[in-house]
Amino acid sequence: MNFDQARTVREGLMSLHRRLRAEHLGEVSLTLILVLGVIDRRGARTHPSDIAGELGIARSNVAVALRELTEAGLVVAGDDPEDGRRKLLRLTPRGKALLKRDRERREAWLVSAAGDELSPDERETLVRAADIMRRLADWKGTDR
Repeated sequence: MNFDQARTVREGLMSLHRRLRAEHLGEVSLTLILVLGVIDRRGARTHPSDIAGELGIARSNVAVALRELTEAGLVVAGDDPEDGRRKLLRLTPRGKALLKRDRERREAWLVSAAGDELSPDERETLVRAADIMRRLADWKGTDR
């Protein structure tokens, strides 16, 4: 891949990313949905520092988001049995339901858009490309 091709791929990914973000339900802020998503993906061993690291946001911003999510009954925090100074986070049933609705809305948009705009072969290519993008995102090499 050369730099022009890399730019084309990046621009395409970012356009789709922005469009999927625009399909967010709006029941809570997108930042709060992103925090719920991290907790959901990481499971019962999630600490606030995990969220800050994955989302690339300050711990103070994570603390504010967690306070809002806790007050809304979407997240609960408990003591970490291995380290009493740390909190473990988990989604409540309400938090899981909200995240599910938000994801389903964005997936419904993608199904509709792909059905209207893409040929069957293009839809298959897009699904295969998702696996390739995941592999790239997980790459641990250097940029040189």
